[in-house]
Amino acid sequence: MDHRYADFYALAGAWYRRCNISPGETVLIAADSGTDERAINAYLSVASSLGAEAIVAMCQRRGKPFSDVPEVVEKAMLEADFIHQLTTWPWSYSESRARVIRKIRATGEGRMTWYGGREEHLRTPPDERVIERTKRVTELLNDASEVRITSELGTDFSFKRGDPAQYPVLRHGGDCDRPGRIGSLAGGIAYMGEEGSASGVLYVNGAQEAFDSFGSLSKMLEDVVKLEIEKGYIVDIDTSNREGRRLDAWLKSFNDPEMYMFIHTNIGLDHRAALRARPGGVTYSHSAWGCIITAFGMNYNPLFGMSHKAPAHLDLMTTGVNYFVDGLQVLRDGVPTEEAGLA
Repeated sequence: MDHRYADFYALAGAWYRRCNISPGETVLIAADSGTDERAINAYLSVASSLGAEAIVAMCQRRGKPFSDVPEVVEKAMLEADFIHQLTTWPWSYSESRARVIRKIRATGEGRMTWYGGREEHLRTPPDERVIERTKRVTELLNDASEVRITSELGTDFSFKRGDPAQYPVLRHGGDCDRPGRIGSLAGGIAYMGEEGSASGVLYVNGAQEAFDSFGSLSKMLEDVVKLEIEKGYIVDIDTSNREGRRLDAWLKSFNDPEMYMFIHTNIGLDHRAALRARPGGVTYSHSAWGCIITAFGMNYNPLFGMSHKAPAHLDLMTTGVNYFVDGLQVLRDGVPTEEAGLA
């Protein structure tokens, strides 16, 4: 047996048991022509061994980010008890995904998770310490009024938290263990602050993941990029270095002011995960220990309480920041703190 198949099998076993896959449940594994067959076979085998009615829904990989899954796959998702998304094109801001999410939220039935199809995921099976951190940060943000981010580079950026009922926290961690639960294997949280409230200066020193009609571009940044933000929109990009010029040109190419809107932020809380280059992209962009994401552009996603239409989506990863929630320091120089209950 390919040793990596054995590793995928071990991940599937640990994850599906943590997700309380039980006999008689319908488990729908959505995959495409780009999904690693070892992962598909491992999850199918484990779900079946746990007594579930396991089904693989395969389709051709879409070339355009945020394309819908085929109608037959969507229908299968809407009927499944447990959906595991292993498709390899970005699907987050699609009409089909929004419909699946709304059904789960409206009925409290079914649950959905994603990731687990790449070799980097083998290093980060569900971990109770990570899950508890995601729960702790969710608690802090649900009670918060303001978030502020600073850094030695000069970042000083803040926004109002807003009503958590309107802007809910998307908590990940790998514990998709009850009906109505939606969250991925990634060890972190994502959420939106009050629209129009973000202002300040942000120095981005990590990586980018950009998604438009031509595909996706994920890479580590060679230079630090300085952004100025007012009333929720980027108003200036420092173009004194190559990365700044590239980002400025990419955003201008859409000729759409909504590309500049701040639309969500993430915090990575997995001590086993680090942001670094991999072939074709970056590792652990949504879970790297102490890494934050500031995202701009498209955010058509019920999980964030938004329906912001724009032609593309941009995630910018930043490391080494200080992160405050109503004055409580959650990250210190990019390390989750003991005083916030995260060490």
